Amino acid sequence: MYCVIQEVELKKENTYGEDKELKSTVNDFVISGERKISYSHTYSDERFRRPIKKAYKISIHKSYREGGKVKKKQWVLGTMDYYYIATFDGYIGDFCDLEERAETIGITVDELFDIVSVKLEPLRERIEKEYKETE
Repeated sequence: MYCVIQEVELKKENTYGEDKELKSTVNDFVISGERKISYSHTYSDERFRRPIKKAYKISIHKSYREGGKVKKKQWVLGTMDYYYIATFDGYIGDFCDLEERAETIGITVDELFDIVSVKLEPLRERIEKEYKETE
């Protein structure tokens, strides 16, 4: 049993980039003759562009022989986009129910996580490095 991570090209650019600026506002007012100050924070409307249109489809494959012929089973766990991996560590449990998927495959959750981690960890490290170089 092994994990396959396939790079997929997305059609559209991700429009939900990080906000470029955090704006702070000071509100100065008087209540019952006493001066009060409050602070509020909002994000700017301008966002960073996210031009990379890649996603990664993660699946588990199992090859076996039946009647002398090689057969293959495949289970798709989910698809992660480039920026999710770069900014949220790319946890596969966010894209599928690991317990349900492990039960379907016939292995434990720990085994499933280990199989995926072997392939996902180097990819995550490479993407994080690329992403940090662009900031």
